Amino acid sequence: MAKQFSQKYIQHVSKRSPAWMRRRALCMLLSLGRDCVFPLLPAHHAGHLHYRHLGHELPIRDIVPLHRNIHDIVGRIRKTSLRPLLTMYLRLSYLVWIGVEVYAVWMLVQWVIAFK
Repeated sequence: MAKQFSQKYIQHVSKRSPAWMRRRALCMLLSLGRDCVFPLLPAHHAGHLHYRHLGHELPIRDIVPLHRNIHDIVGRIRKTSLRPLLTMYLRLSYLVWIGVEVYAVWMLVQWVIAFK
């Protein structure tokens, strides 16, 4: 069964949409291009958690970076009663990944300052 997306959605997430490409790039940048569920995997998609802010998405609130296979699995789980838990888990795992990056940079800065 083929996925059914609205024309508005298809136009919005097109690679010809500079606004979408900027949002997608920011989403990927925050995780260094890694999947938020399994950071060893590269992220290929900025997966929507919902579509309430279509055209005005923000990372964590609306989109998260996902590997293409993980995105397919997430899409299947979203159709079940587990959707609220899945959304919470995706946001939390993305925040943890970003937190690890911030902590690593902070420690590097502290190390550089200590050895000046």
